[in-house]
Amino acid sequence: MMNNANKLSVIIPLYNAGDDFNACMESLIAQTWTALEIIIINDGSTDNSVEIAKHYAENYPHVRLLHQANAGASVARNRGIEAATGKYVAFVDAGDAANLLI
Repeated sequence: MMNNANKLSVIIPLYNAGDDFNACMESLIAQTWTALEIIIINDGSTDNSVEIAKHYAENYPHVRLLHQANAGASVARNRGIEAATGKYVAFVDAGDAANLLI
């Protein structure tokens, strides 16, 4: 069971990031911190981003995928905050690849 006292919620607004999103997710999956949840907010993507997100949500139990109509990154981030269960929150853009942070 995950330790919520030190849990980090990583929130990713997703809108048409294409294949760059795969690199983002691979960099997050490689993190060594075990008290981690990744929340992807699909902001009405129309490209293959949603399929990539579904793959990670189906194959990694600490990844969740939420959907909303296109409302912008700030609305998606706020939705992610509402869904987050971690003590700490971090934001990553879908086109970013995170260095080994934790």
